[in-house]
Parts: sequence; C-alpha cells; structure tokens
Amino acid sequence: MLGILGAGAAHAQQVVIARASLDWLRSDVVGFVATNFADRILTGPMLEQARQRTLEQQITVLCGSVSPAYLNALAVLNGKSLPLKDRLGSNADGIRFPACLKLSLLNGKTASKQSSAPAALDTAAMQAISNHDTRMRLEVAAPISLNGAVKTVRAVVAEPVVLEPLPGVSAAVAAAQLNEVVAAFSPSTPAPAAAVPRATGHIVTAVADPTHSAQFPACPATGTHIDEKLIRSAYDWSLARRGLAKPNGSASIYVVDNGFFGTDRSGTYRPAFPVTLFSKWSQSGSVVGPLTNMPNVSYLPNNYSNEPYQSAPIRFTPTDDQAHGTHVAGLTLGGPAFQPDRDQLFLADPANPSIELSIINLGNGDRDLPPASETIILGLIGGSIEPHDVPIVNLSVEYQGGDARNTFEKLFDSLPQALFVVAAGNDSQPVDLVGAYPAAVAGRMNAIKVAAHDIAQPSNLAWFTNSGPGLVDIAAPGCGVVSWKNATDELALSGTSQATPLVVFAASLLTTLDRSLGPQQIKARLMASGQLLGGGEIRWNVASGSRLDIPAALLVYDDVVQRRIADASQPEGFRIETQVGEITDSFALRCETDPLDGADRPISNLWAIKRQGSDAFLITGRNAGAMQRCNLRSNAPNGSSMKPSVRFRQTGIVTDDAVIPIPPKPDAPPWIELESILSIIFHGAG
Repeated sequence: MLGILGAGAAHAQQVVIARASLDWLRSDVVGFVATNFADRILTGPMLEQARQRTLEQQITVLCGSVSPAYLNALAVLNGKSLPLKDRLGSNADGIRFPACLKLSLLNGKTASKQSSAPAALDTAAMQAISNHDTRMRLEVAAPISLNGAVKTVRAVVAEPVVLEPLPGVSAAVAAAQLNEVVAAFSPSTPAPAAAVPRATGHIVTAVADPTHSAQFPACPATGTHIDEKLIRSAYDWSLARRGLAKPNGSASIYVVDNGFFGTDRSGTYRPAFPVTLFSKWSQSGSVVGPLTNMPNVSYLPNNYSNEPYQSAPIRFTPTDDQAHGTHVAGLTLGGPAFQPDRDQLFLADPANPSIELSIINLGNGDRDLPPASETIILGLIGGSIEPHDVPIVNLSVEYQGGDARNTFEKLFDSLPQALFVVAAGNDSQPVDLVGAYPAAVAGRMNAIKVAAHDIAQPSNLAWFTNSGPGLVDIAAPGCGVVSWKNATDELALSGTSQATPLVVFAASLLTTLDRSLGPQQIKARLMASGQLLGGGEIRWNVASGSRLDIPAALLVYDDVVQRRIADASQPEGFRIETQVGEITDSFALRCETDPLDGADRPISNLWAIKRQGSDAFLITGRNAGAMQRCNLRSNAPNGSSMKPSVRFRQTGIVTDDAVIPIPPKPDAPPWIELESILSIIFHGAG
C-alpha cells in the first residue's frame, strides 16, 4: 500500500490508493472492490486496443489476472456475460469494467526445496519482476511441498492502484471500508489503503520575469537560440556521409501540453504548421489533424472552439499561458528560424513526410490540467505508435501528489521504444526537492530531463531552472526563445518548457538521419556531444555537465575535434578550429586514477574528451552503454618523450555557418597533443 504521497496545490478531490497482497486475492475482497468503487469505460486508443483483445486479455491488462469474483461483478454491472476467449471487437464499446486491484500472478514458478524467497524464483520470473517498476512488490506465498527436489511457489507482483470512490462516499470512508473487509477476510494484518489528494497538474509555465536575479546571471528577453545554417549544413554533411540524398528515417513527435492554436479559427492550416505535418491523422480526406484527448472524436484540437472563447472577436489573440502548447509545438520543429529548411528537408513529399506531429491536448488552453489527465497519456501515445516508430514525446508538464510518480514510471517503462523529453521546471530548485513528476522520475534510460541555460552567457544555467545531477541530464537554450503563439504571430518566452522542445528538435533530426537509432542511443549522443557548462557547482548540476550542441550531435559519422591552432596574427597567439574527420590511433589516453604506465583507454569505449580551462575530462563507458566521467591524465608514461595524443585525419572544417570539406592528405595522419585539444566528440551513438 502507498501512504500519503503529498500534494501540491490544495485539491478537494481525493482518491483511494492501495497496493494489494496475496491475502487480498480472496473473492470477498475482489468482489468488494469491484462493487464499491467506480467502474470505467474504455475510450480512444485504449478502446481500439481492447477491440483487438479477448475479454480475458483485457481484464488481465487492467487487473493483472482474472478471478471468478471479478467476472461475476462484470456480468452484473453490464447485465450480460461475454465469452472469455473470443476477441471483443465491437463488443468492447460501452463495456463497464469494475474497479480492481492490480495483482499479476506468477504461479507455477519453481524454487529449490529449501527456499521460498523471491530470489529462488526461476530466471523467467525474475526477469518479469525486474521489468516492472521498482515500487511494485513481489510476494511469495508459503511453499507447497512436493515429492521431489523442487516445489511450486505462488507469487504475485502487486502494483499501486488508484480507486475512485462512488458518488456520495468520501475517499476516507471508502479506504476505511476496504481496510475493514481486508482485515475480516485476510489471515494476516494487511497494509492499509489510504485516501490521498488526487495529483494536481499544470503546464511548466513561462517565467514571468526572466531578466534578473540576485543569484544567477541575467536572462535576456530575446535572442538567437539555434544556428539554423550550421544545423542544416551538418545535417547535409551527414546525409552525404551515408550516401543519402534525403532523410532516411521519420520522426513521430508528440506534444503533451495544453492544446494548439496552430490553425486559424476556421481550422485552416498556415505555413507555420502546414497540413503535411499532420498527415498521420488524416480522416477520410476531409479533416486532417493531430491526435486529441477527446474520447471517440478525431478533430483539430485548436483551442478556438473551446466554450470560453465562443464570443471572442475574430482576431482572438491567446495569452502566453494559452499559447504555451503552440509555442512548444513550434520549437519541436526548430521554430521560425528553421522553418524554410524544415519544409524543404522533411515536408517536400506530402504523401511521405519525414516528420509527423501529434498534439495531445490535456489543458484546452488552461494553465492547470484537469484531474486524472496524467493517466490518459499512456493510452493516447501507446495506442498510436506504429511498430517502426521511435516516438519522441515532449513533456513540458508537471504533476504533484496522488500517484503521479507511479503513473510516469509506468509510462516510461511501458513504452521503452519511446524517448521522453521532460522539462526540469522553473523553481530554481533541485528537482528532487520540488517533488514534481515526471521530472523527478529517476533511472530511466529513455527519458532525458532538460534544464535551461542562458543565451547571452551560454555556459551558465538560467537563474530560474531546476537542476539536479542525478535527475537532470542536459541544458538547452531557455531564455527569450522565439516560436509561434498561434497560426501566424510569434512570441519570445523563457523557461525549461522552451529548452525541452529544442532537445526534441535535435532528437528528431537524428531520427530522420538514421532510423536505426533507438531512444537510449539518441539520448547518449545528445549528452555526449554537448558543450561543457561553466565550472564549479553549475556544471555538474546536470548529469552530462553540458549544454545542447545540435550541429556536433548531427556529425554522428565523424570524429569532431575542437583544437587550438598556432596563429601569430591572433592576440592570444592561436585560433580555435572545429574539425571533422577520423581519429585513427591514440597514445596514453587515461584517467588520472589509471596507473601511469597502464593500458590506454580504447577509443571504442570513449564518448568524448572535454576541456575547459584547467579542467579536462574523459567520458568513458560507451561499450557498456553508460557514461562515466573521470579527470583526464595529462602526463606521459615514464620514460616517454611523447605526450598524450591522438592521430587525426581531417576531412572537413566547421565554420560559423557551414561544414566545409577539405581533401584528406595521402600521408599518415599527424599526431595532435591532447593539451591543444578543447574537445573530441567520438563518432557514433554507442
């Protein structure tokens, strides 16, 4: 059972949260839950999925297992019985599913005769358990003795569930009644169910005054947030490296936010959000639009049709909060600066666009999101993913209280093929202290959390951003970022909600460049290719210590080396060049903790080398699919006259706005000493 999890804003509506145990499998308890809490009717993509399942399969999805007591309650509630083994088809429409506890049975697993501990379960069972989120609980019943060396154990994995009290019954009373039933029919003392406030959610709203702070540098009201020319050039360079004339993959972008003003009041698309972006959701050739959260309705989720705006003048201009979802959606596409390249690269073929956009409208233009809105995200996204998709999901929302943590952990775990890009929040706090989800969810390799950095001083985090080395992964521009507020007008906003979709934009570019990249590889590439933030506490307030560098990330098929070149014409005596090519060999690449005369760190296990001032780091762990940081050893092995170096064959140079080819020299690549190198981003994504 879960205790009181805490809540954000005051919220009168409460629910009962309980986690069952083996003792709760008794028919009396199952029947009580099914008849004393609110039932549910499936809608939208969840209904579409149910139509493809048998009744037995659907009950298992909802409840973990099927019991006679639940089937009896189902028949009474619907006034009929349905066959368990037949596909539901249209019979799924309108079925009222009683409330249930979530108990996944692991019966028939074997353990040694001397043990009944969870560790004794066989490999398949343990794998099933490890795939569940860490807050689920495995319970094993008393063993059943058999004549032989093994015995059968009865086990369940129990998940926390949210139960809705019936009308007129408070959550506290409903929880107390459930606890009484469990105590009456269970032989052991149960963990009590508890009434808790429902999770409250809101969009991660723009920062009202981003221009000053006593603690952090100023955040200018507007500025350039992407190098659109260099991004396009790096993209074209990597296309050519693969022998491609156009994008090879497609990106499915989902914007979970408070809606969309990307069409005009009549529903007509404008150049900022052309109809081609939404071709995935074509409806009989007449209505073309994004996915919405409205049950059984497919229509344009533009907020002009909302009741509060019915009497608005023709020239309705949304407020900053109302425009939030539109602003975010525009930035996932690169914003106004990248619009010409976006249309030319990805939307040239209307029948086969390389980018598809879906708007999941949770808030209809409001700042606050409706109760239980977090629970529909999984069904909406999961019900629309194509088998070949690597969906990229923008989550510039946050929830507090209730069962928000478990909901988002389940979301990330249930869709391992998706990359979730999450706003860290604008509270100037460590994420774990704020307790807002999904930003506070830990340990998911398919979720990347985004802080905001300044634009005028990009090595500094923005003063308002949340951070946290164990939870926040990378920083991106978050000050005065320009995007659309409706179908035509532009607006500059500041916040981690603006930084997050720029990471989505970068991830979508990688996906269209190489469809073989999965969410973990994309996340790793973005983190490894970033530029170091300023020193001290600021840098390691994000796990990568870095800020987003889209051009470097896109040069995925080359080693990218930034180095100092001697140049007497410069005041410092050198210039800085960024070069692309191939590192063919290395000498004395080691961490400070490695033995002075030990083996080199192999290039194949390195993500990056990064230097700033006197700080130099080696980012290792690539073979393990992880990132580990160490201080780079600068001295050579004993007796060696050669300093730590790499051999580098240059094939191009990166200027302010282009990647320019350079004919490679036919002789052996030269050695370059590491002390002259500011960074190396090694090719590939792991």
